[in-house]
Amino acid sequence: MQPKYIIVKIYSKVFFSLFVNELKNYDKIHFVSKKINGINTVIIKCQNYYKKFIDSSFDNIYLSYIYLYTNVSLILSELIIKCYELKITYQILSSKYSHLAPYDIEKLKNIIHIILDSNYPSIESKKLYLYRKDLILNKLLLNFRNKNYIYADHFAFFKLKNYYEYLEDVIEKTYSHY
Repeated sequence: MQPKYIIVKIYSKVFFSLFVNELKNYDKIHFVSKKINGINTVIIKCQNYYKKFIDSSFDNIYLSYIYLYTNVSLILSELIIKCYELKITYQILSSKYSHLAPYDIEKLKNIIHIILDSNYPSIESKKLYLYRKDLILNKLLLNFRNKNYIYADHFAFFKLKNYYEYLEDVIEKTYSHY
């Protein structure tokens, strides 16, 4: 039995508004956004999505189910990088390199931001971005395989061990060249 809803709970107002705006670009995804118990919540209706695909060329309900979770995961993975990566790198820098002066930490943070910036015109930065997005996407898909809800902020800061390790490695290499 497929779930009737996908529930995404988000504490960050910026992340929430970006997520809602991205969902509006998908005309087949029907959702409702509201504040429940002080937490911004997006409820995506799966049944409407299944019906559209059953009525169209898709005969397999599982294919539409996978497609919906993949689209939501793609959106979330991009937004996690966009909204939380700088905070995560600063958190890693502050904890591992607390012996550095604030000026040096800020300088390292700026260098790391340039390295990780996907808009930077080098092919290497594009590869780094795709690799990071893939790390997050795989974790999101595993999450949705087990349950139909996610706390986006909690997920970004506590469930992405491989992503953190990768960022720590980038920070360590940057620091060794600094």
